[in-house]
Amino acid sequence: MGKSKFAVNALLVSVFLGTLVFPTAQAAGAGETYTMRMANITSNDTQERLAKKFIELVKEKSDGRIDGKLYSAGALGSNIEVMRAVQMGSVQATINPLGNLSNFVPQAGVFEVPWLYPGDSFEDMIANTTRAMHGRAATEIKKLAAEKGFHVVSLFGLSPMLIFTRTRIDSLKQMKGQKLRPIPGKEHSLTLNDWGVPSADMSLPEVYTAVQQGVINGFELPPDVTLNLKLHEAAPYVAVTKHSTLIEYIIVSRNWYQSLPNTLKKSIDEAGKELDRVGTAEYAKTETAAFRNLRSDSRVTVVEFTKEDLAKMRELNEKGVWKEIMADPVKGPIFKVLRQDVEELAH
Repeated sequence: MGKSKFAVNALLVSVFLGTLVFPTAQAAGAGETYTMRMANITSNDTQERLAKKFIELVKEKSDGRIDGKLYSAGALGSNIEVMRAVQMGSVQATINPLGNLSNFVPQAGVFEVPWLYPGDSFEDMIANTTRAMHGRAATEIKKLAAEKGFHVVSLFGLSPMLIFTRTRIDSLKQMKGQKLRPIPGKEHSLTLNDWGVPSADMSLPEVYTAVQQGVINGFELPPDVTLNLKLHEAAPYVAVTKHSTLIEYIIVSRNWYQSLPNTLKKSIDEAGKELDRVGTAEYAKTETAAFRNLRSDSRVTVVEFTKEDLAKMRELNEKGVWKEIMADPVKGPIFKVLRQDVEELAH
């Protein structure tokens, strides 16, 4: 009886250990493949093309062991819904402007503070933004994101932003009191508020009708997405402020990433690193071309603010949103490091 019981227990232990050992051995198997569902909220634009490129690079670098499929146009839900799915691992990857991460990692919002990244042209500002993303502040953001379930594989410059309005605005004085839709994120709303501009939060699909009906007088956006969505038809006046530069990210689910063999983790990371280069070049090209198209469109009026007005806008933001962030015990320290990273670009 005792020997029989011992034999049964030994069998149960061996079976139990087998269930523990088997997945590890299986995960390390050279032939196993993995699925990567990738979400993108936009469609038919540069962001979608870069998502496809990431999937292509991952497949190439993993020798076909990671099979990616892209779901665009919000097919897997809103930005918030997608981010929560990535946290859980039901969606394995997504691409978006960095401000969307600030809902989970508040410090991420400081990377899109106005007047931060140097440069005169779209190309220079986008390239300098990407260079700053190789600094200490970006490294810290990646660590904070990992704690929330996100593995950041790519960070690169997207585009400086312009102000689009339904009625012509030639100066900071004329802008005051005009209700505009900011890019999502507290820092973007505060930026407008510093100028005396009320901000109106709404989803991007609502913007066209809201401008047409006069609910808002305009919005801030990069030129390429504005052209793709034909928003310039409703807001044909373009103020060339280039006040803030958006940053693009690609993240994968940390739970999913951790489940991969080391060789495939390396494939994901290498693909993300290559996207830094590819994405920077692609956005520099498409945003420059989009701005050129706006200038050549007879229905669009491009307005150049004076250097004095731009300097005043920057001064208001440094005394407003900058000062508020620096006083924030959570955001202040990383903002200080980010500013140092940016200053080092000049040396």
